[in-house]
Formats: sequence, structure tokens, C-alpha cells
Amino acid sequence: MNLLPPAVGASSEPYVNAARAAEHLSISAKKLLTMARAGQVPAHGIGYSQRKMWRFLLSELDQWIQSEVTSGKPPRSSSGEDS
Repeated sequence: MNLLPPAVGASSEPYVNAARAAEHLSISAKKLLTMARAGQVPAHGIGYSQRKMWRFLLSELDQWIQSEVTSGKPPRSSSGEDS
């Protein structure tokens, strides 16, 4: 598996691809990529073209999901793609 260098300031945490990040969140990679493009999850777009590669830090996703749970916001509506 090709990994990017660790994030600046991170303790050697590797970036992971959408498949691994989606598995961590128990959603599909397609749903995660849609959320990344919309800016709904912490993600790092690589490249300047319209078709970016997206990479994720599991610690950022953990912090994001924790903030979603504790924010008191109602759950995001689902289009039925994932459960």
C-alpha cells in the first residue's frame, strides 16, 4: 500500500485511502468520497485537477465523528445508499 508522508505535526500517523477510512467509519468508500468532495468530513485532496485523490487521517475522522455525536445536531439524512 502506498502511503503519503505523515501529516505535519502528527505523530507519524500515515494517511489512508478512502477504502480504509470508509471501513473505519463503517460506510462505503463511495459515500465517504461524496462527503469529502462536499467538505463534510476532514479530508486531504491531492492534485490540482477536478479528479483529486483523497486521503484521510483516522485520528481526524475519529475527532470529527466524536464532535458530530456530541454536537447535538440531528443526524444527516441518508439517501439510502448506506446504512
